[in-house]
Amino acid sequence: KYLKNNIYKSTLTVTNTAGCKNSWSTTDTVLITGISEAVAGNFSMKIYPNPFKDNANISYTLEKPASVKVEVWDVMGRSIATLVDHSQNEGNYNVSFRASEYNTGAGIYIVKMTIGDQIVTKQIILTK
Repeated sequence: KYLKNNIYKSTLTVTNTAGCKNSWSTTDTVLITGISEAVAGNFSMKIYPNPFKDNANISYTLEKPASVKVEVWDVMGRSIATLVDHSQNEGNYNVSFRASEYNTGAGIYIVKMTIGDQIVTKQIILTK
């Protein structure tokens, strides 16, 4: 939801078949620069290709050192993979999500990137 001056409030809510819900909400200054790239606060994230067949590349840039967590979730709210979960210095980083390593099927997945107290989520589509 757009609030003002490039400030957005976003909430991701996932409900499984049993009706259990899991939600994440954040308010950030966001500049959307293209379909495959998002910029928020002190970092930017790009995922390519999207849709992907087995390997999705996630690249991100940190403007300053930060605690970084990159996760992949399915639309039922289940954690599929934690790709990064540690502090990193400023710079450019790349990580791959290889779907075949996690026994995932074709469908929609969510990449959740947490940098310090900022969160960006991006939808990715796995085709087979």
